[in-house]
Amino acid sequence: MPKLRSLKPHERRIVKKVDFYNWKTEEKVTAKIAIINHIRNFGLSGHDEYYRYNDIRKKINECLLDLYGKRMNAASSDGELKGFLDSQIDVLCDKLYAMGVLDGKNEFKESFTKHGIPIDRFLRRRLTFVMSNELGMGETVKKANRFIKDGHVKVGPKVITDPAFLVTRTLEDYVTWSQKSNIRKTVLKYNNMWDDYDVEAC
Repeated sequence: MPKLRSLKPHERRIVKKVDFYNWKTEEKVTAKIAIINHIRNFGLSGHDEYYRYNDIRKKINECLLDLYGKRMNAASSDGELKGFLDSQIDVLCDKLYAMGVLDGKNEFKESFTKHGIPIDRFLRRRLTFVMSNELGMGETVKKANRFIKDGHVKVGPKVITDPAFLVTRTLEDYVTWSQKSNIRKTVLKYNNMWDDYDVEAC
């Protein structure tokens, strides 16, 4: 093994100023890695789409946290104001629950009053993620993305070609293969449900 040379004076001065255990940019690097993982795991098209979701998340959190803060700081004698703020928080939480962002109508008050709702709660309602992780209509998010863009998927009666389509709790039960999709035909044949009469309908 070759012997390492000793550091030169100017190199020693540089090394003294550098903390190799705690990098100043560690938090930024961690944040960038988290963004890349979100883009990959939820099938986003890139950083721009991620930041659009993040902007929406920030606005919703600002609104909810502002209402919650005013509710906590309201005078105990001002029951009318507290009642109004509670009703507004409940309205927003009900809508977020219907969207599938919250798992329960009281989840915000129980879990997210400090830091707000995390971005993955919004990203998981994308059609690609719902198909691959909840409905089993794609082995991976990438494959689900391709199925959608190729017109194989419909929500209700409408064929959807946008992977970012937001699937609410109500719509989740209506995500199926489109009428003309070869995948639908393959699935029906596999389950012995294919009728040759359906060929004309397709």
